Order: sequence, then structure tokens, then C-alpha cells
Amino acid sequence: MFSPLMMLNCLGMIAVSVLLCFGLFYSLDVYTDHGEEIEVPDLYGQNIEVAKKKLESIGLDYLIIGKAYREKVPDRAVIIQSVAAGEKVKAGRVIELFINTLTPTIEIPDGIIGNCTLMEARTILTNIGFKLAPIEYVKGEAKDWVLQIKSRGKVLKGGDKVSAKAPLVLVVSDGSLMETFTGTDSFFNEYIDTTDVERAGQMDYNDLEIHDEFLEEE
Repeated sequence: MFSPLMMLNCLGMIAVSVLLCFGLFYSLDVYTDHGEEIEVPDLYGQNIEVAKKKLESIGLDYLIIGKAYREKVPDRAVIIQSVAAGEKVKAGRVIELFINTLTPTIEIPDGIIGNCTLMEARTILTNIGFKLAPIEYVKGEAKDWVLQIKSRGKVLKGGDKVSAKAPLVLVVSDGSLMETFTGTDSFFNEYIDTTDVERAGQMDYNDLEIHDEFLEEE
């Protein structure tokens, strides 16, 4: 027969078990909510102050990384966002924004010259409002690699501010040069035109003069 003390102990154990189960389910629920993804809103055309409040209200952060030019979009309206509308991200994700300026003077972004292909450069520059003139091709090693950007005959660099109404000329490598390596970087590393590759391949390397000081002594 159970004594009153044993009965109380049993009830206490049952109560503790119930509380533990409740706590476990609550913790799992909190963890699941914490990992819930948030749908990114469409911010295009919205004033930056409105866009900021919208992002903050759903748990997302923002960073204005530059200005771009759209003639028919209001001043200080969002025109580019780094994460497309409708995509789902974790809470706290930083959404990078470009805002519109009605003063058509825009900075050339850093990192394009010498680091981008023609397709990449076109996409970046036209997205922020620049117009492009016909491509200027020059001899170079990597095909379609952007070597320079010009505006009205002036060679530009990253950070330069130029009018978005003046078309930019992209100076691009045509891929006609290739790097050849025949021994050591010190003496034989040179660039040759691909049209001369066949002729270069017929060279008799036995005719090369090798000075005694470069030969190992036996």
C-alpha cells in the first residue's frame, strides 16, 4: 500500500516530467522560429526611407552602397537591390541598395578595370545608368577582358565621377596574345601574337647560344 509520502513523490515526479516535456517543445519551437526564412520585398521605386522601415520591420538590415541614374524614377528611390524580390533569406541579412539620383553624375565602380569580363562590366555599368559606346578592342592575352574605361577620350579609373549621359567606351582585350614559357621567367617569358605561333613552333632551338656560365659544372 502506498503511503501519503510515496504518493506525493510520484505526483512530484509526474509534474517534473510534464514540465520538462513542455520546456523541450517550447525550446524546439523557438529554435524553429529563429531559423525561419524571410521573403525579401520588392523595393524598386520606393523612397529609401520607406524601404528602410520596410526592411527593419521584417527583421532585415540594409546598406546603401551607391547611387545610380534613372531619368524617370524619383530622386532617392531604390533602383537596385542585391537580393531579388521574392527570395527567402535568414533574419538579419543585409540587403545592399543603390538609390537613384537625378544629378546624372555617377562614380565608376571600383573593381571593374582589370577584373571583369566584357559581359560583367556591361551588366554593372548599364544597371547603374551608364550608356555604352561601341567596344574598342586591343591586343591582349585574355579574350573579352576589360582593360580600360574611357569617357570623351579620357581614361577613367574606379571612383571617378562622370556624366551618365556621356557614353562609356570599354577597351577590351581581343585575346590575340598568349603567354609562352620556354624555360625560366628570367630569360624566356614573352608575349607573342597567335598568328606567329606556328612559325615560332618551327624554331630550331639547337641554334640558341648558351653561355658557359649558365651550364652546371660536372
